[in-house]
Amino acid sequence: MPFEKLLPALLATTILVACGGSGPRSEPPPEAGEAGAVPGAVAGEAAPPEEGRLVLIDAVADQDVYELGEPVTVRRVYENVGGTPVRVTTRDWGGRALGQVVITSSTGSRLYEPSSAHLEEVVVEPGTRTENRIAVELPVPGDYTIEVPPEYVARGARGACFRLRVTVLDRADARIVTEKAERLARVIEKEDPDCPTCWSPAQSDLKALGPAAVPHLRRWLRESENAHLRAIAAKLLWFVKGTEGVDDLVAALEDEDPHVRKMCLDSLGSFRRPETLDGILPLAKDPDPWVRVEFVETIAVFDDARVVTALRAALTDADEFVRRWAAIHLAEEKADASGIHVLIRALETDPARETFLVVPALEKLTDRSFGEPTMPFIHSSTDAIEEAVATNEILAKRWLAWWQTDGRARFGDD
Repeated sequence: MPFEKLLPALLATTILVACGGSGPRSEPPPEAGEAGAVPGAVAGEAAPPEEGRLVLIDAVADQDVYELGEPVTVRRVYENVGGTPVRVTTRDWGGRALGQVVITSSTGSRLYEPSSAHLEEVVVEPGTRTENRIAVELPVPGDYTIEVPPEYVARGARGACFRLRVTVLDRADARIVTEKAERLARVIEKEDPDCPTCWSPAQSDLKALGPAAVPHLRRWLRESENAHLRAIAAKLLWFVKGTEGVDDLVAALEDEDPHVRKMCLDSLGSFRRPETLDGILPLAKDPDPWVRVEFVETIAVFDDARVVTALRAALTDADEFVRRWAAIHLAEEKADASGIHVLIRALETDPARETFLVVPALEKLTDRSFGEPTMPFIHSSTDAIEEAVATNEILAKRWLAWWQTDGRARFGDD
């Protein structure tokens, strides 16, 4: 029978609760021995179990709004309401009958083949459920109604006819950006809040929205109750070139969460807007040491006399990393030797680790070199790591020997 003629008959015989109709009332089963009793049943004995049969109990699209070219995915759930197992094989679920649905748009009804489907051969036990998914790529933007009749997935299946409504939008449509941004935000909120500098697929997808994401990032930075989402919003504002969000970044420097403050500093340092320095400088006294480390890295990019003063003050910070990075930035960005004693002490304390970071700053200040340092932890083998550590320790000894013979006389004691 042609599909166009089969569908009305099918819809008329299925339970139309989900499609807005009303299904037939269920009647109690006849007693044994009465008319309509199960054939073969003997009075006083239990009737054989009813043959297994699948009923479509749910059909749902994975989202309401899709971007043009993005497959519309529909998940359908079937339950075995009979008393014996039902084997669902690729033959039962395959061929043209697999996943066919009726999709109605302004151009009328059409039968769509799925572009892909998730199937497997399963045995559905009584009282248990199984599901399948289909993906249909719709060709033009618009609003669509998807009617999901049960029998087009499992032959003989019963149940409701489900009617789903989805919208397909052009990529430039603001609604698709909003839908996608909010969906990604829900994912980001569940990420590890202790690593806002780490990148995730959701963050990369949000970044890919470009300037269209800026209004959402600004709103989350100002209003979200999730600190991690605020931190990621602060980070991404730079990557999507959201210059209109600079004032929001400055305001968020007073956020209660240190990760948010740190990411705001990072983005403000990338924007390098001189007018933001007034809002940045108070973070020299931030209670979190990692925020103060980010502070010295951020202000180093600005050409302002107050920056040198703040970096010199950071040389006496209670945290060794703040002191070390202040000395490095003074040397490398400002050609200021005020922190050279901090650099020398770093070589004395931990030559294997600090040499790689400290030596370039010393070379900038002294215009001399004793060899190139190595980053030990980029090597995979134990032998390579040990060799890199040994190289750095030798290099550190050379610099410390120079300090004793020439450096101290040139730069003075601390």
